Amino acid sequence: MISILGIVLIPLAAYGFSTNRAAINPRTVFGAFIIQAGLGFLVLYVPAGKQLLATL
Repeated sequence: MISILGIVLIPLAAYGFSTNRAAINPRTVFGAFIIQAGLGFLVLYVPAGKQLLATL
């Protein structure tokens, strides 16, 4: 539950402290989150991803 709260609050805080809010593209932010979540899933749950991470 705390992780989900962090996922929501950190981008909201960044948006709140931004001096140029119009420059923030929600599609880019969402896309970056999806890529990060996908890579996390890959290295945590897919055997080939685990092996790749262990190799690095």
